[in-house]
Amino acid sequence: MPVVSHRFIDAERIPRKEDVPASTEGDSEKGVDLTLERPYEHMMRTELPSFQRIEGDKIVMVLHCSYLCEKDDELTTAHVTKTLFRKLDETPGNDYSDKLCEFCGFLSPHIVNPSATPYGAIPTMSPEQFFRHSVDNYTPLMASLFGLATGEGKRDLTKITNTDQKDYQSQYLAVAFVHDMILRCTRKYPLHAQLMFGHALGGQHCSNPFWDLLSALRICYGRFFSDKKQCEVVIKSLLKDHNLDVDDLCLLNGDNLGLLKKGLKCGYDCWILFQDIIVRAQRLREIGIIGKDMLSREPTNNWLDLCEADDGKLAKLIVGVNDSDITTLTHAVLEGIHLAISLELSGNTKVGSKIPRAGYVIDSHTRELVETNTGFVPVHNGSSPDVIDQQIPRMDTLHSDLDPFGASDHSAADGTVSENVNERNSSGSNFYGEDITLNPVHADLSTKRAVCMIAQYTWDLRRQQVRRFYDDYIEKHDTPPPTDINLNDLPPSILGSFFMCDGQPAAQLSNIIAIDNRRFYCGDTTSSMPDLFPDTNNGNNDEQFNIWFHCINCRVGGLIGTCKSPSQCSSRFYGLFMAFPGAFHAGMKLHNCNGMVFENILFKFMSVWRRSAPKVRYILFPSDPRQLENELPQYITAHYRSAFLYCWEARGKSKTDKPTPADVHRYMVKRAEDSPLRQAVLLQLRYAEISKLLRMSARIGQRGSVKHFLTALRFGLTLWTVTHAVDYVRLATDMLQLYHCASPAMRALYDNEIFTRLTASGESIATDENMEKSIGHAFKVIGKKYKTNSAKRIEYACASIPDQPTQGQINKELRTGMHHTDKKLRYHEWLNESSPLILLHEHIHEKMKFWHPVDPPIVGNFDSEDHEKEYSTHDGLEIGNGETLNIEVTKCFDIGQQRSIDNCQKNYIETPFKNNRSEKDVAFTRLLATTYDREQEKKKYLHRETSTKVDELDASMNQAEAAKQLGLVRDWLNNNLLDEDMNLHRYHHIVISKMNKKDMIKKLAELRIEYFTRDVKARERHEVIAAKAFDEKYPNQAAGGRLTDLSSHKIYCLDDNVLSLDRYSQVPDNQP
Repeated sequence: MPVVSHRFIDAERIPRKEDVPASTEGDSEKGVDLTLERPYEHMMRTELPSFQRIEGDKIVMVLHCSYLCEKDDELTTAHVTKTLFRKLDETPGNDYSDKLCEFCGFLSPHIVNPSATPYGAIPTMSPEQFFRHSVDNYTPLMASLFGLATGEGKRDLTKITNTDQKDYQSQYLAVAFVHDMILRCTRKYPLHAQLMFGHALGGQHCSNPFWDLLSALRICYGRFFSDKKQCEVVIKSLLKDHNLDVDDLCLLNGDNLGLLKKGLKCGYDCWILFQDIIVRAQRLREIGIIGKDMLSREPTNNWLDLCEADDGKLAKLIVGVNDSDITTLTHAVLEGIHLAISLELSGNTKVGSKIPRAGYVIDSHTRELVETNTGFVPVHNGSSPDVIDQQIPRMDTLHSDLDPFGASDHSAADGTVSENVNERNSSGSNFYGEDITLNPVHADLSTKRAVCMIAQYTWDLRRQQVRRFYDDYIEKHDTPPPTDINLNDLPPSILGSFFMCDGQPAAQLSNIIAIDNRRFYCGDTTSSMPDLFPDTNNGNNDEQFNIWFHCINCRVGGLIGTCKSPSQCSSRFYGLFMAFPGAFHAGMKLHNCNGMVFENILFKFMSVWRRSAPKVRYILFPSDPRQLENELPQYITAHYRSAFLYCWEARGKSKTDKPTPADVHRYMVKRAEDSPLRQAVLLQLRYAEISKLLRMSARIGQRGSVKHFLTALRFGLTLWTVTHAVDYVRLATDMLQLYHCASPAMRALYDNEIFTRLTASGESIATDENMEKSIGHAFKVIGKKYKTNSAKRIEYACASIPDQPTQGQINKELRTGMHHTDKKLRYHEWLNESSPLILLHEHIHEKMKFWHPVDPPIVGNFDSEDHEKEYSTHDGLEIGNGETLNIEVTKCFDIGQQRSIDNCQKNYIETPFKNNRSEKDVAFTRLLATTYDREQEKKKYLHRETSTKVDELDASMNQAEAAKQLGLVRDWLNNNLLDEDMNLHRYHHIVISKMNKKDMIKKLAELRIEYFTRDVKARERHEVIAAKAFDEKYPNQAAGGRLTDLSSHKIYCLDDNVLSLDRYSQVPDNQP
């Protein structure tokens, strides 16, 4: 059998006689002497029938394909010729397959490429629709596959479409499915078959590994694709409703709205509620973002330059508590003492007395506002948004048939319909005004795909505004704007895209965006973003605008610096995206961490008026910071009042020698010098003042005080780093880094529009607290429980709420007949028998004698006549009930301060924009304050490793830890059980990733019983593992510790300059 020579030639010629045959052996086939025929001549000599079967035991195939392409009068040709030999009774070798692969690869661009459906034109179909589509769309690849699979030269549509011919239909459906699987190998998007199969699979109980396997085989789309597809639809629907002027700026504020589902599958139907906040051009001119007095848009500092020039002081400069922070804290502490002395001297510490709310007092200015009951609502000048009390024309965004509460009647008295049926006049909400709209999205803000959708939405809002500028420029100048245009001529949206939210989504976004920031600022292309961002520009790309937009973003630079390699930049957000956490949730986290460290100490005081552990924990670990803020100020005042009385008593109770606020402060520090318990309480009082400072930072001034907020963040870091509050450590450091480097324009925007919003009465509150109020408004309309028409109710609520007056507006109109009365907040409260200030004074001052000038605090047996009172000795750590204090808790501030500085140094300076942060570099291990805390934490470690009780397991581990423990037990059982038991436990392996924490805990308890039964030494091994892990993480630091020297410690001694002020170095008047 001859073997004809072959060449893969990509040249401008057609092969003829120069294709010389190779050496020949054997005889000819079917009268054709292959030794005498050239491949080209052989094929061109005669045309064989269109289809026939060849019989025989030896086959020679000569495969030849030539392409001729004519373009601009130039002829380009290419061809391939392959000759294959095969014996029917032998398996073809690799050479045979390689030649076929090379030949088919030559055909691919002309068979596969024309067969693909463009992205954006691929609907999700049912199996019946998919079958019909494959019949109607007979692509070149489909024809090739059908011929290869069936051996037929033509499809028989009569049989294929006949419902009685199931075999033919199944055969054709299989070819159609393979058709899309082959196309998916080279396409970056799923096709009809993957969408159809994935949609059917979504309704099944399928584990993530199994879904990933199907996705890897290109049978269905990936687990995240449906989310991305949904996100694209959501973003496009949200964007089309935005009609902004070029010089307007849109900010996004959002939070979760969960409706309780009852029944067998109880849970929450999660929605995200957005506030789209439009900041108009007039307001932007007033704060210096645009206009003739425009602030600079250049970053004040370049972070990478600061890192390169760092001499070891940058981290302390960014996150370290500075002298200004100590001064601010000193004012807060001394003003609290001043108020306590005033209350005592005026006799307003009895039941029935009216006292100012100390929670609003952080300095003399706020004290004056509280006492005069003028509140914190500033008198707005022309630079502040006016409160809207007029009739506001609004568009009715919902048709009447979507109103689940009844359609509105647009008919006139004569039965005719108004021409402007979509426009209606209403008394608009003062809370929202005419430039805030509410938009609901059916998604869960706690998921990664949702936060990625939000990031893309805010970025597309910015892109849309820049595109408006681009189109307007072309309309005016008949040419696109140059890439070297003056940056000050660009619209305000060029500053960046911003999302305001609570801590959980902000932390997720910070972690994700850090990857992109590293690509942008450092040029690190090795890191990649998660494949969760929807592609909202596909199919609508304007290449000219995209290039211009890319160049402009590289020139603008990021929020904290400039791009390292503009020509090679491959960033998604160009360093211009930021998720801002709010002061409201930061305050709640600070409350929780304060309770975590000082819980057992605070319980000795707060159990006086909250007489059970759950009631105390309710305010120590609040889900809403307002749970604690009504009682914490009276707790602080009770300590200051007792210290004042004991200090006065030490002076002989002289009427001419009353202690001043500065004297009381120094007295408390002096009494704490040799008492660990007093030191711990004094430090907790400082953190309580910081909590007040954080709360009030959003309320003072016309739009809050960012200076006070940043001060509270620096103090908060010292507590978050010792309570493993990793998210808030990151968020606070990000915020301090941003504000240090941000441009003056960015700082002005944050100070005046992002940090706070205004209430209906014009009061400034934190932006995330403002969002919480919107959630409350929605709940009032739709309720808190899920119903079958909840989707329509939510849409209706979001469309109608901004048009309706708030309840406060309605109440004022009912009382006064007009809208323009000033809101008087109740800044005073009345004392009763159960007020903390009343109950605590007797406990602290009479029973514990906590601040006694001579005796140590009494910590046990207060009222017992049979037992000796239990004291917290000067040289011991006893705090009552057999508990001792960890001496390290008195150094909590120093430990936290050093950890926050180390974290900034390692993760922000040495490795800027680090994403994968390990606690091996900087540990945020929780500080265990007492022996009880230590015992409880050790129990958790033991339960995590050995418990078989559901309640103990639930309290000792989170979902990730439960999954890890369940996996370990499952793997041991899989490896050690008999064959008949294997299928059962493999089933557990399949569904574990689909289980929630509750189901994991139940299954873990069940499997551990079997595990410990089969391996009798397993429990003992795991107890050793738990003890070792606990001792490594929490070494015993109680013994051998030394008290903190308070003589020069600023968190205790505070600022001498403030202490010497007349207000605090003189006895207060007798009027509070």
